[in-house]
Amino acid sequence: MTANDIRALILSRIAAGMYKPGDPLPSVRALGVELGANRNTASKAYQELKRDGFVRSSQGWRTIVVEVPDRMLPLAEERVGTLLRSAFSYATQAGVPKLELRTLIDHHLRQLGRPTIRIAFIECNEDEADEIAERMQRVLGYPVDPFVLDALPRGRRHFQSYPIITTTLYHLSEVQAKLADRSIRVIGLQHSPSTESILEIARLKRGTRLAVVATNTRTLTVLLKLVETYHTTVVGSCLTEDAKEVRRLAGQADVLIAHSWARRSVRSRRARRIITVSFQIEPQSLAYVRQRIARLGTVRDRQTASAM
Repeated sequence: MTANDIRALILSRIAAGMYKPGDPLPSVRALGVELGANRNTASKAYQELKRDGFVRSSQGWRTIVVEVPDRMLPLAEERVGTLLRSAFSYATQAGVPKLELRTLIDHHLRQLGRPTIRIAFIECNEDEADEIAERMQRVLGYPVDPFVLDALPRGRRHFQSYPIITTTLYHLSEVQAKLADRSIRVIGLQHSPSTESILEIARLKRGTRLAVVATNTRTLTVLLKLVETYHTTVVGSCLTEDAKEVRRLAGQADVLIAHSWARRSVRSRRARRIITVSFQIEPQSLAYVRQRIARLGTVRDRQTASAM
């Protein structure tokens, strides 16, 4: 898929109302995963959209839709027509009766009237925000847009399209202070190292010399406890801000253990091997978010019924 293909797809989604003015687009990483496209290609498409005035962006804040020009309508109609012809052809070959096909179309048209529940997830760095939001989206089945804590916009108006706003428990108080609006309810989620990361560490040979590196003391403590659960050969640990110590540990250890954000700092060091520990949201926290989604759906159904 080329940058022009991605650009056309985003424009058709905007024209169709899937993305409205003020809505954030998926992150470059999330869009690449969705479309099976190269991250650089997706980034180029966003740059072209920004150049043409369809979106805007700033550091730490997602790419935002700014307008829906009338000139996009023919493009959307052409693409929708192509998709419908393909769907009708498939239905005919599969033997779906016209009456059932009409009923199916009517059902989906009615669903278009229901606004999609969007979820905001806030983390302290872009890599982990993208990674965790992507995992949450796969599990929950709803759009989860990542935001970076240091560049978080203040006030409710930036989050009107997010009935559910989440962050990790570790950052909960900081996020609430940043938003500076007591009426905004933020859900704190418990997160921990992923099963895959734990297994990779547990499977290391006995006697392997290990060093742990992180960007903050809280994460460093979590990683140290994890590593020491399975190994007794930790030669040292430090924060990434101590470049001299990182360099020393990289030369002394057989394996460096770091989380996603810290990996940037240790990648250039001459470590024999680096294991990147990714974090995931605990199932209990995701179950709570599902409950919130279900409640919102019930409320919206009642509102729709009372308006009819």
